[in-house]
Amino acid sequence: MANRIMRWSNWTAIAVGVLLAAFLFATRSNEFSLSKLFLPTSPVMHIGDVPIRVTIADTNDERIAGLSGKEGLDESEGLLFVFPSADYHAMWMKDMRFPIDIIWIGEDARVISVNENVSPDSFPRTFRPARPAKYAVETNAHFVKTFGIHEGEDARLPMEYLENPK
Repeated sequence: MANRIMRWSNWTAIAVGVLLAAFLFATRSNEFSLSKLFLPTSPVMHIGDVPIRVTIADTNDERIAGLSGKEGLDESEGLLFVFPSADYHAMWMKDMRFPIDIIWIGEDARVISVNENVSPDSFPRTFRPARPAKYAVETNAHFVKTFGIHEGEDARLPMEYLENPK
């Protein structure tokens, strides 16, 4: 009996130690949540008060691939393109399967222009911002209209994923 109790207490101590280590690791940042311990999360950005869960495309290969070949996005999901510098970057609809809105964001983290309801049938046409953009967000078509996104609106980017945050 004493042997069983000893084994049980050893396993309990190990489990508590593992949980404590996970807790300490998760709380190293200023923001703590249990979801960081147990659930994988995507970064979230905001345009105005509208949250968008984003995947980051910050390498050349990721930017070229974009959403090509994907079946769709969830309602509040997007792909955030992070460019090395602000410029008149071009987007195309090669191998796209659904229409999108493109929200262009300047270095000052403000929306500078949008392309709404861009159809996959538009390929090989390209789409560019009205002014040099440092970021772009691709969302489902009608996102801009549904949430009232407009030029000049503030964007809050997931800073921990960006090399040169605002």
